[in-house]
Amino acid sequence: MVCALSTALSDTDCFNVLNAASLDIVLPCYNPDPDWEKAVIHSFKAICNALQDVAIRLLIVNDGSVLYAGKEAPEAISRAIPFFQWISYYPNKGKGAALREGMRHSDADITIYTDIDFPYQEASLVEIFELLRHGKADVVAGVKDAGYYNGVPLGRRIISRLLRGMTAIFLGIRITDTQCGLKGMNAKGRAVFLQTTIDRYLFDLEFIYLASHTRDLQLRPHAIRLKESTRFTRMNAGILLQESLNFVRIIIRRFAT
Repeated sequence: MVCALSTALSDTDCFNVLNAASLDIVLPCYNPDPDWEKAVIHSFKAICNALQDVAIRLLIVNDGSVLYAGKEAPEAISRAIPFFQWISYYPNKGKGAALREGMRHSDADITIYTDIDFPYQEASLVEIFELLRHGKADVVAGVKDAGYYNGVPLGRRIISRLLRGMTAIFLGIRITDTQCGLKGMNAKGRAVFLQTTIDRYLFDLEFIYLASHTRDLQLRPHAIRLKESTRFTRMNAGILLQESLNFVRIIIRRFAT
């Protein structure tokens, strides 16, 4: 079951209905940290200040959380943000499934997704929006800048570099840094995202693979920057095993078409 909660529009600099440009920011939410809503409000307002001529909506998809995602958090966000939609379902399905649910609710000119803790600098999100707004691409994939791995645990660095190498060898796509959690797209890119089927870690790879093989769709990488305060969680061995099977599925799809 999916339920949605929306606030009414209010008179605010963050939502200028006279401007044709519109942006939906989609966040997946699963057992977030305590007081997570404060970080969301802070980052959203920073983006609003940078894009004062843009109609901005926030969509959060609660992916079957059992911690820190009760009614108090969305109610606090709805009081602080002019146009906000809370989409909730049970049980947990995975980040890919959550983002597809958010994309199905998105109808803005441009949709950008990132993580619930806004781990990347707001300026990076704004840069991706501007590239899309000015028609420089249909999909802009954030890729890690040179300093990204400085604060990343060794295990994650190994997994990330191994995946990039295997992506280059077996899938032959130009953008091998597929797992960065900041991507933007127009309506054409959104339609491709909704063709993905993977529910968890490798949905990003599946999306970039599909976008790379979609005729007349322009895919562009863009270097993004992490916030210094970003913390990384440990990768679950069970999920890694499942995702290795998903990687094989993508390889089979490549050679079957």
